[in-house]
Amino acid sequence: MERLEASLGKLHRPVIDGKVALRPLTARRYNRSFVAPPHQDEDAHRYPWAGESQLGISLGLISPKAGGQIRVWNDAYDPDAYAERRLKDRFELDESLIPPATRALDCEAGKLVIINARKIHAIDPITDGARMSISGFLSVNPASDPADGVRIWS
Repeated sequence: MERLEASLGKLHRPVIDGKVALRPLTARRYNRSFVAPPHQDEDAHRYPWAGESQLGISLGLISPKAGGQIRVWNDAYDPDAYAERRLKDRFELDESLIPPATRALDCEAGKLVIINARKIHAIDPITDGARMSISGFLSVNPASDPADGVRIWS
């Protein structure tokens, strides 16, 4: 957190119902049962502080021996186009209805990955081992008071 604040300025944790500040980051462990098909985060309705941007951040602590890459697309769909490509009864996208990923990223121990969460992204299944990371979201709303800084939540 200190390094992030040194780079980005004061980080603010959004408050829910005027009472509870959200965690800034969460440590997560992913094993072979974890699945994250392609999706894009469009959480402005849930998180009004997200404003115009929502970056996903992940700092690798332990890397899987195989699998678990983060795939990113340089594509995002409007709500109607997204709905046409969703998996039945799911939020995620049907991969057969979208173009191939633009890039696959390893989330190695010590590596910080920052993605535009408003664009399509996925995490491939882990086939050997597990991954641990510290992750969350960053948002800057250019219309907000500059003293408000960057928001961080998980």
